[in-house]
Amino acid sequence: MPLGLFLIGILPLFFIDLDRWVGAVPPEVHALGHVAFFGVLALVLMGLPVLQQRRFAQRAVLVLLFILAAGIAVEVAQGFLGRSPSIRDVGLNLVGAMAGVSLFARPGVQRRVLVGLAGALLVVMLASPMLDLADRAVAQAQFPILAEFETPLEHRRWSNGQPSDTIARAGSRSLRIELAPGAWPSFGTHMQRSFGDWSEYAYLELSLFNPDDESLRVGLSIRDREHFRAGRSYRNRYATRLELDRGWNDVRIPIAEIRDGPQERQLDLNQIAELAIFTVDLEGPRVVFLDRVRVVE
Repeated sequence: MPLGLFLIGILPLFFIDLDRWVGAVPPEVHALGHVAFFGVLALVLMGLPVLQQRRFAQRAVLVLLFILAAGIAVEVAQGFLGRSPSIRDVGLNLVGAMAGVSLFARPGVQRRVLVGLAGALLVVMLASPMLDLADRAVAQAQFPILAEFETPLEHRRWSNGQPSDTIARAGSRSLRIELAPGAWPSFGTHMQRSFGDWSEYAYLELSLFNPDDESLRVGLSIRDREHFRAGRSYRNRYATRLELDRGWNDVRIPIAEIRDGPQERQLDLNQIAELAIFTVDLEGPRVVFLDRVRVVE
C-alpha cells in the first residue's frame, strides 16, 4: 500500500508544468524522479500475484516491456500537454525498472550481475544531470557573475562551445564557440540555467572576441519562462544585433532595455530562462570567444 500511494502521488508530476517551481526543484533532479518512480513500479509489478507463478526471467521481461511501453506513452502524452518528450527519460525509466527487478533475483551470481548492471547504467545515465546539478550550485554562488569559465564544469551551462585557455578577457579561460554556415537557431550557443534575479541590477555585460579581420554580426536574445509557455514568439523576448570588430568587444546592455524587450509585456527578470548568442546566414565557418558574462549595478 505505501508503494502504491507513492506511485499515485508522483504520477501527476509527469503531466504538469513544473517551470514555476524550477528555482526550488532544479530540473536535473527530475532524472532522479524517473528512476525512483519506475523502480518502485517495477517492485509493485514483480510482486503481483498474477505474475508470481511465472519464472523470474519471464516476469522480468514482461515487467520491463510494460515499463518501456508505459514510458514511451508518458513521453508521447507530455508532447500533447506542452512538455518536451525525451528519449533520455525513457532510458532512465528502464534503468530504474532494472534496479527494481534485480531485487527479485535469487541471491548469488544472478542478483549480483543484475544489480551490477543496473548500477552501472544508473551511473552512466545520471552522470550528466548530476554534474549539471553540481555546476548549478557553483553558478548560484557566483551570481551576479553568469559565466567566466574558470571552474571545471562552467562550459556545461552552454549548449555549444568548449573552454579555451588560449585567450581570455578575465582570468585564464574563455568559451570557444564554432559557428557553422547556416541560419539560426541551428548554430550558436545558449545558456539555460542559474540566472538569478536581475531586477536589482542596471546592466548586462559580456565580452566577445572576434579573431578575424572581417567583422562578425551576431544576435543576442534573452527569454524568460513565459516566453516558452506562450509559444516562443520572436515578439515575446528581448533581441538585438551586435557588430563585432576584430579583437575584444565589450558589450553593455541596460537591464531596463532587456526588461522592455517584448512588444506586448515585460520580461520577468527573476525568471530568465535562456540567453542565446547566434548568427544568421554565415557564408563560411567562423569562431568567436565568449567571456565575463555578468549583471552589474
